[in-house]
Amino acid sequence: MIVDVSKWQGEINWRLVATQVEGAIIRAYNGTKEDETFVRNINGCLTCGIPVGVYYYSKAKTSGALKKEVTAVDNIIRKYQDVITLGVFIDLEEKGTENQAATNAKEFISFMTEKGYKKVGVYANESWYKTYLKGVDIPYKWVAKWTTKKTLPSIDSLYLHQYTSTGKGKGITGDVDLSNLVTDVKPVTKPVAVVKEDINLKIAKEVIEGKWGNGAERKNRLIAAGYNYRKVQAIVNSLVRK
Repeated sequence: MIVDVSKWQGEINWRLVATQVEGAIIRAYNGTKEDETFVRNINGCLTCGIPVGVYYYSKAKTSGALKKEVTAVDNIIRKYQDVITLGVFIDLEEKGTENQAATNAKEFISFMTEKGYKKVGVYANESWYKTYLKGVDIPYKWVAKWTTKKTLPSIDSLYLHQYTSTGKGKGITGDVDLSNLVTDVKPVTKPVAVVKEDINLKIAKEVIEGKWGNGAERKNRLIAAGYNYRKVQAIVNSLVRK
């Protein structure tokens, strides 16, 4: 199974999650700003060897607004481009954007493909696919159809099927969306070392900003989130001394 997560899942223990999942799709942008847990979540996955994808929630009602969104998303995720193996997706479900959905899907796919992302697709529920996205050429279709029997959506060339929004799993508090990989794609799972080095620096800066607490609390939270406490603390010490 594959989980998709955002700030709504809070602080996730990716070491526990890694024992149960085939991958994770991380929200990078909510249509207005970067998801505040994106960096922590994607880095936690990479540290634990979990294949990753990325999605963002679109609120765009015009092509101009869509361009601003996708430019922001590209800026947020670009340094992870080589390790995003499950795909990059636009989430189309915002009320009031129905008539723009087909155009947004096409323009998102074109933009991200030109930027060099290897798998670019669209997340939407089965009804949106049949009504607002009908006839649009979407190479990677991620379709929501929630059913206890995991009945597949009747959509051609299905890539991912999100079958529940109330999934449970070790390492995640509360409900989480779960999907199955329908097509036979074997993602690359090996993290890239240079990204992991950037991770430690990023988290160290968050520590200095007071986002991870102090003393034993800090240590326990960093370890639970899948980070190397000693490396992060060493960077913190070096930055503080400067």
